[in-house]
Amino acid sequence: MSQLSDVDADLALPPPELRKRVTGTADESLFLTAGAQILRDVRRVFAGVHRSLGAPGTTTLDFGCGCGRVLRHFGPQPSESAKLYGVDIDPHAVTWCAEHLGNLGQFATVDRHPPLPFPDDYFHAVYSVSVFTHLTEDDQLAWLPELRRVTAADGVVVLTVLGRTALSALGPGIAERTAAAGVYYVHDGGTEGLPDWYQTCFHTEEYIRRVWSREFEIVSYLDGAVCRSQDAVVLRPRA
Repeated sequence: MSQLSDVDADLALPPPELRKRVTGTADESLFLTAGAQILRDVRRVFAGVHRSLGAPGTTTLDFGCGCGRVLRHFGPQPSESAKLYGVDIDPHAVTWCAEHLGNLGQFATVDRHPPLPFPDDYFHAVYSVSVFTHLTEDDQLAWLPELRRVTAADGVVVLTVLGRTALSALGPGIAERTAAAGVYYVHDGGTEGLPDWYQTCFHTEEYIRRVWSREFEIVSYLDGAVCRSQDAVVLRPRA
């Protein structure tokens, strides 16, 4: 992985318990390098549809920002040029971001269910890494129209899922259940510090194209596009 930016080196690190919630370990180096790699991958996905993530004059939402693992790598965003926002269900993480990353963007805690605290058609870009991989199907179906609402008509949304790439590395049991249902939510112990409903969810591409297309045009489905482990779904809002 490439070296971290000088900007990131000057930023505070979240406490160990927050790092562990988003990375699975409190290791400082892994937290930083993984976040930087994820942002590079997400930028590459947006570039594939001719969008520059965080471009001047745009608004960007990190849906499920946690303690800023990805967002911290954007670097300073002049408020009059590009606006960056982060939301999460974890009030501890959001409070930490507001106190330590407030020069990068604005942060808000959200509930398990919509709404978001933003007006209609506000964001040019929305990305969400490893969030729909943890929600129940009902919760996902509640958030999809809300994400469409806050995304501009010409905006782009990128959501990651545990799809073909992840399923190919697992035993046949989960893969077969996911293939049969299209979406498979399983209790696997959850994440310390987060609610019990925040578990693990798998998807098939067929399900996403059939169900998510009620709210979005499915632009592309990219196997292993983020950290070679999560598939990326590129979406545009339907009218």
